[in-house]
Amino acid sequence: MDSTGNNFLSGKTFQSLVDHLKAQDKLPALVFSFDRMQCETLAAGLAQELVERENVLKGGERNLKLVKDQEKKRRQAEKQMKRKRDVTEKDKSKSSQRKNLEDQDEEKDLSVSNEPLPECTLAFTHGIGKEDLKKIIGPHSASSRKKEKKTHHCIQLALKRGISYHHAGLDNKRRSGVEMLFRKKYLQVVAATGTWPLVYICHARQLCLLETRPS
Repeated sequence: MDSTGNNFLSGKTFQSLVDHLKAQDKLPALVFSFDRMQCETLAAGLAQELVERENVLKGGERNLKLVKDQEKKRRQAEKQMKRKRDVTEKDKSKSSQRKNLEDQDEEKDLSVSNEPLPECTLAFTHGIGKEDLKKIIGPHSASSRKKEKKTHHCIQLALKRGISYHHAGLDNKRRSGVEMLFRKKYLQVVAATGTWPLVYICHARQLCLLETRPS
């Protein structure tokens, strides 16, 4: 396995390395590079590989069964909600409360359907609450979203899969968020430049030093 220069970024070499580290229980890992763009390329490329892996699984028989199970659960939930509506329909004072419960159920179904398959994410979700996670990986303001739409999309895609990058191009709030998520072990792979605080290196089980060669 060539672990230097552009060959390290081509194909699925980096993904193979991460898969190997995961199988050996050597995550979380820090990957150091002096090149900001290389850090972003590693994080975005790994996230995209996991997305493509998920798309393949979703087209297979295994995921077909999962979809059927989800549909069955949804139908059961709809029947239960209908029974609840029939029972409480006469009580107008509870109509607003019922609507709130339905909205919460819809939001819950949406969040579950948007979650990556377990085989296609590195994120360790047991160490952080969903509300705290939303605050960190939530959308920017409307003004900054227009200016940094592509960059923000890449960051969110990677963060959702337990991957990120860390360099001086990110603002202090974003870098602090990445550091906190790594300490909580939610992030399992971070590609970083020298901006990564030395005090947080101890939270990694594996360090990878990427040699950057001029093209």
